[in-house]
Amino acid sequence: MRDNPTRVYASAEEMGRGINIRIMLHAAEDGSAQCVTNLVTGTVEAGKRIPICLKLSNQEAVSMIDSLWLAGVRPSNGEGSSGQLAATEKHLKDMRTIAFSSMGIGETHED
Repeated sequence: MRDNPTRVYASAEEMGRGINIRIMLHAAEDGSAQCVTNLVTGTVEAGKRIPICLKLSNQEAVSMIDSLWLAGVRPSNGEGSSGQLAATEKHLKDMRTIAFSSMGIGETHED
């Protein structure tokens, strides 16, 4: 693994007008950085494979997703994180316990 991985940063624009993306390829010891300043567009003939414009390691991709999350971007399917799901499941189990206890009966099913 590289000592200084590519970093992809996302930040929300003012008033929710979009997301700004910054890509740093390498930070030097003197504080300067090699970064992507422009993406160049091109045309691909019909039937040809679209070329890769950016390759990230799994760790770099996770960092990008985390950065997008912090900028307010959420999946379009509306699903939350596994941590949110676990918390909801625990809450529902607690509510079942309280409900059954208040009715004077024990739970009759296995989780």
